[in-house]
Amino acid sequence: MTPEEQYVQCMDAAYAAADRETCLKMMRRAEGVLRGEFSAQTGSDGPGERALAG
Repeated sequence: MTPEEQYVQCMDAAYAAADRETCLKMMRRAEGVLRGEFSAQTGSDGPGERALAG
């Protein structure tokens, strides 16, 4: 899966999220995918997401 496809997958999940926190988490993950910080398919939060959340 290309980074662009991973980005779209994360953004789709963000817009489908039931709450604001999950939506923002998925948007940060999508941004990180495009920056190459971590893969959208990882089960845990990547280093970029932890930095943005803190």
